[in-house]
Amino acid sequence: MIHYKKECRDFAYDLSSNNLIRLSNKRYHNELHKIGWEEDEIIRAKSPGLQQADVLGWFDGEKLASQVATYPLQVNIFNRTYAMGGLTGAGTFPEYSGQGLMKLLSWNQGTYTLRIDPKGKGEIFRSHKQSEDSISIQTMTTMLLGYKRPEYLHKIGRIKCAPETIELLENTIEQKTPYFSDFF
Repeated sequence: MIHYKKECRDFAYDLSSNNLIRLSNKRYHNELHKIGWEEDEIIRAKSPGLQQADVLGWFDGEKLASQVATYPLQVNIFNRTYAMGGLTGAGTFPEYSGQGLMKLLSWNQGTYTLRIDPKGKGEIFRSHKQSEDSISIQTMTTMLLGYKRPEYLHKIGRIKCAPETIELLENTIEQKTPYFSDFF
């Protein structure tokens, strides 16, 4: 039986975890080794980031099956600073892949409400009240990053809500060219 531990920071540096990080970043590790890095140097270089991270793990008994670490950071997009969470050390040992472990996370389940104040600041919170409105996390990401507009997503059935809600979303979400920067 696979079980999930919300905080497994103490597992972040154990042998299983390090092997999983190495497996999930094999190309990166190989490049570092080619230029002369030793394994203990790689672990020391990653330690400061992992110490700030929330490390989530899935275990089969005491054996680590999968893990992901999120760490706080700030990004500057169009001269505005936003709080963001970075992902690192995400990986699943091959014998556990394809079992949908990410679907077991508590934040991937349930109903959430997005409230936007008159100044345009959004707040998301867990809601126990069911709503007729619905949107998947994938569609929300597509919309918030500006890849597709709310009106279009509503038209193709990816957003279910009243026309007034679409109008609010159209007026709230800036129309800018999507940009995603990913550095390793």
